[in-house]
Amino acid sequence: MKKIFLILLLLPLFLLSSCKGECDFKITFFNVGNADAILIQDRNTNIIIDTGTEESSDYFLEGLKKSNIKTIDYLILSHFDQDHIGGASKLLTTYDVKQIYQTYFVKTSKEIRAYQDALKEKNITPLEVRENLRFNVNDTTYTIYPPLLTSYDNSPSNNSSLCVRAVYKNTSYLFPGDAEKHRIKELNKLDLKSDLLKMPHHGGVEDNSDKFISKISPKYAIITDTENEPADEIVLSYLDKINASVYHTYKGDIHVESDGNSIYITQ
Repeated sequence: MKKIFLILLLLPLFLLSSCKGECDFKITFFNVGNADAILIQDRNTNIIIDTGTEESSDYFLEGLKKSNIKTIDYLILSHFDQDHIGGASKLLTTYDVKQIYQTYFVKTSKEIRAYQDALKEKNITPLEVRENLRFNVNDTTYTIYPPLLTSYDNSPSNNSSLCVRAVYKNTSYLFPGDAEKHRIKELNKLDLKSDLLKMPHHGGVEDNSDKFISKISPKYAIITDTENEPADEIVLSYLDKINASVYHTYKGDIHVESDGNSIYITQ
């Protein structure tokens, strides 16, 4: 009797977090440590934003397999730090990747060299995004905003991050890579208000983070952090101030679904 009562009690909560109608738009934020690996399934089109670390690549690829991914239509690499590009070479050797969008290089590393070797092997030429780039997939409009400068005095790799915004019908999603102070300053000049925000730089705080969060005004915030390297408490207080629901990848993969009017999140 107690078990039946508990199931009945939890059922409304389950229904609230599940897609009631047809959900053709899905996002998975993989639990790959203090790193980004994001899959967007837009009906029959698969988009990946960043690929996690080399160490987490097997987990990431297994997650793609479980999602029944056969082909990658778009791979977007926000920047070239190892926690965003580490799994790129293995992804390229495992899957047919049709189009790659990337920012410019500011350094070299073994992960970058492995990625470049995989590009040569697959005979793929990525597009380096230097101007705002917009493309449509089904009912979704994607816009990639490149960094405005070709070099930054501080944190040049993080500040060179591409920012991606997706608008699916009446819902919107923002992925600003590892943007730090100078890149956030650029983004604060744009109208990027979105329902869901992947927090920049794993929830790290900058002196303009409060303004950025207020301008985006997300209902949901996703933080790709770990228990050992958690999001900054000040950032969490900013999100609490606007009543955003916060999800951390270290608690497990985060699954987002939308019917174009509502967003449903499970973890």
